Amino acid sequence: MTISYRRTIPSVTALTAFESAARNGSFTKAAVELSTVQPAVSRHIRNLEKFLGTPLFRRIRNRVILTPAGQQLQRSIAAGFDEISKTIQDISKKIQNKKLIISCSYDIAHLWMLPRYYRLQKALGEVQVHIIALDYIIDASEYEIDISIVFGKVEHEERAIVLSREEAFPVCSPEFLRKHAECLDRHGANSLRELDLLDMRKEGHSTLDWEEWFERLGIPFDSPQSIKHHNNYVYLLEAVCNGEGICLGWRGYVDAHLKNGTLVRPIEQSVTTDRATYLLGHKRDQVSAAAATAIEWLRSSV
Repeated sequence: MTISYRRTIPSVTALTAFESAARNGSFTKAAVELSTVQPAVSRHIRNLEKFLGTPLFRRIRNRVILTPAGQQLQRSIAAGFDEISKTIQDISKKIQNKKLIISCSYDIAHLWMLPRYYRLQKALGEVQVHIIALDYIIDASEYEIDISIVFGKVEHEERAIVLSREEAFPVCSPEFLRKHAECLDRHGANSLRELDLLDMRKEGHSTLDWEEWFERLGIPFDSPQSIKHHNNYVYLLEAVCNGEGICLGWRGYVDAHLKNGTLVRPIEQSVTTDRATYLLGHKRDQVSAAAATAIEWLRSSV
């Protein structure tokens, strides 16, 4: 037999107003806490007292104190609200445990995460993987982010997982290589200075550029003004795939292009730095089983 509480329990709004007023010792403070006005709180409590047939508060100067009936009701409501709150939190945690949120930049999302996305999703089973792709830093706790993947340098590197150190090398389309093969064969890396070079120029972009790349190889390069710049690495790679020139490719980010042949390495020289792609796990109350599985899977996928 089901029980209807409609006739035995007053409105939840009235009970909420009573609980706040009892805890704060003031109808005015309760109104502020509930984002309403003091007369509304007074009205709810009058209706509650009418429903029960007994006073719940006594006024003393600028405060209100509970009557014995009010004290009894407060204890019951506090226990009930506490149990409801715990139940809601339990349900919410169960839902959260079926969701994994990963944050990264657009470039990392497109070139690093997406080639791994479906395999990661399969490894996690029912847990749904959500990717937040942004080119600026966000508060991991505010957005309930489980894992971040970032490139460059990070504070407290000992707490981060290095997925791969920066290694950059020239890449171009097969057609571009055929057109300039003779020059590249004769002069190697030095010949790159005479060819069409494309590069990134974007605020916050901390990867190698052509100037640093040549400098680390000990090759003079005095014409950076001749480089064509893009502000999006994904679009830059598209331009290179279309034969517009040569750009720097990063291990882990251009692997799919090299594998399917849309990009090739015209020379073998590469440069490594102390920058890296890092994986950061964000603890809320604790690392979920899904986050721990994803972190281990992503580490082994490199």
